[in-house]
Parts: sequence; structure tokens; C-alpha cells
Amino acid sequence: MKIQRLHIDNYKIFRNFNLDLTHNTRAQNLIVLAGINGSGKTTLLKFIYHAFDHTETFDEGFVEFEYNEDGNVKTHKLEKRSMTSGNLFDPSQSKP
Repeated sequence: MKIQRLHIDNYKIFRNFNLDLTHNTRAQNLIVLAGINGSGKTTLLKFIYHAFDHTETFDEGFVEFEYNEDGNVKTHKLEKRSMTSGNLFDPSQSKP
């Protein structure tokens, strides 16, 4: 799985924050987060973690990622949901 884009509406130090992790619209194999102490590296990783953690409420933005299913690369966007939403994501809702 490769994260392509994320948007944070309002999460700790981030407000209306967009991050595109693609190059020429393609997801990258390696992403490096670098910055001084307190710049938000860990906060960004916690945001991504909470997007995929189905036991937590997630309503601060979205994470878009690609994954491989039966040899086909598909994309999916995780966005606003609550603790009662059920499955982490439904592949039938993915874009080919």
C-alpha cells in the first residue's frame, strides 16, 4: 500500500493542510519525513495511523492510498467516519 495524498482539516498543529506524495501522479516507493523538533513529523504519522485505525473516530480530513488487488492497482480514499462505521474500507468503493 502506498499513500498518495492526504488532507488535514484540523488536527493538532495542522489546519487545512494538504500533502501530495506523488511524482508525475505516481505514488512513490519511499517517503522521507524530515524536520526540526516540534515541526509535526510524529503528529502527521499519528494522523495517518488514526485514519486506518477503525476503533477511533476519524473526522479531521482524508488519506488517499493505492493498493494492489489481484494484480490491479486500485486507489481508495479514507475519510470522515465514526467508531460505528464497521469495516476499515470497502474495496468495492475504490477507483480502478
